[in-house]
Amino acid sequence: MYRQTDKILNELFVNDWQAVANGSIEQELYAYIDAELSGRDAQVEFPALFAEIVRSRRTQELYKELKTLLQAEKEGRLEVPPVHHRFNFAYLKTDLKTVAETEEKHIEAAPATSISIPWHFNKLGRLVIDFSTQLLDSLVPPTAQLAGIKSVRSKAGKTLVDYMLDAAKEDLQVQIVARELSSDPSLCTVTVKVDVPSRGGWPNLGETMVTLTIGAAEPKQSSQSQLTDAFGEAHFENINVTDLPNLQFEIDSDPSS
Repeated sequence: MYRQTDKILNELFVNDWQAVANGSIEQELYAYIDAELSGRDAQVEFPALFAEIVRSRRTQELYKELKTLLQAEKEGRLEVPPVHHRFNFAYLKTDLKTVAETEEKHIEAAPATSISIPWHFNKLGRLVIDFSTQLLDSLVPPTAQLAGIKSVRSKAGKTLVDYMLDAAKEDLQVQIVARELSSDPSLCTVTVKVDVPSRGGWPNLGETMVTLTIGAAEPKQSSQSQLTDAFGEAHFENINVTDLPNLQFEIDSDPSS
């Protein structure tokens, strides 16, 4: 399926695509995009891959390029040059621009299958991460599949969310973990771990300001801020589990700001 597209991907993105093609993610991306182009809900069918697309900037780029090419091939607008490694891609790039414009309209018309990136940088240059029901559903597999993975119980209770982000900014890695309280499963502790590799790890990871806002899009919102400790961690206690999809995190990793 879509074997013609491999030739073009190998020409345009030799390093990235060959690295991805060596693993099973190649076939998963094909299947994911085929589901989208067929009108199915790919995020539901492939939750783990959706989470990887959200997390990894390189996978996002490959997803967008591959979907553009497969859309063109499906519509009969993709031409494969007859001579391998000896052709001019100028005409293809021009066509891809038109295809990309069409694809943007397609995504706007079908929000159920679009990829929503849950992070951005605000006007102050601070990283902002928005949790949502869509994002959390992609991170947490069905209960029957949780045993031994995300539902390992300890004194701190069950892990409800484990979100990793390392693609937003160079020299910045963020992990957000929510664990229910064993004494009250309706509440949880949210731990935000901020790692700035250039600082050299513990004990130099303190003094990063992390602000947690509940209901950022609502008129009535509440916020609390903490500085990370020497391990790079900030802990927010007694958060209602039902508020998890409405959490927003602002991370100021620049001590000079």
